[in-house]
Formats: sequence, C-alpha cells, structure tokens
Amino acid sequence: MNFQKDIENILLDSFEAFSKVRRCNFKSQTQVFYDDEVSGYEKSLLTTKELCKDLKVGDYITYHTKKFQIIKIDEETRVTSRIYIRG
Repeated sequence: MNFQKDIENILLDSFEAFSKVRRCNFKSQTQVFYDDEVSGYEKSLLTTKELCKDLKVGDYITYHTKKFQIIKIDEETRVTSRIYIRG
C-alpha cells in the first residue's frame, strides 16, 4: 500500500515552494502566547514528508499569492509533516 499517495489525495489545498506546487491542508487557530493573554494566529500547513523534504526553517513559500516564511517543521505521523508559517 502506498500511504503517501493516499494522503496526497485527501489534501485539498496547495502552496508553492521553489517553483513547485505542493498539496496541503491549511490551518489557522488563535493562540495565546503569554500569561497576559497576548494572542495571535498560528498558521500551519499539513503536507506529506515527501513533499516537504527539501524545505527547511527560514525558507519562503507562497500560499494564495501571499509569501510566508517557515518558522518550524514538525513530524505529525509516519507520512505527514506540519509546516508552521508567518508572514
């Protein structure tokens, strides 16, 4: 079984990095950053490890015509990674 392709088929959105379009799911959630309740939005993209293996913290991506910088990349499962972005 090829879980990689199965996961890619359920990713409904896309972003671009290094002139390559990659499948993803976008997530934005309110995050409280400090005890004094300063909050902001945490934005991330869920994609496959294969599609983001050439990306690293500090790289820039384009999502819906807007540029974002990668601030963190976490392994979610055996085949997926979550890319945290700001911009």
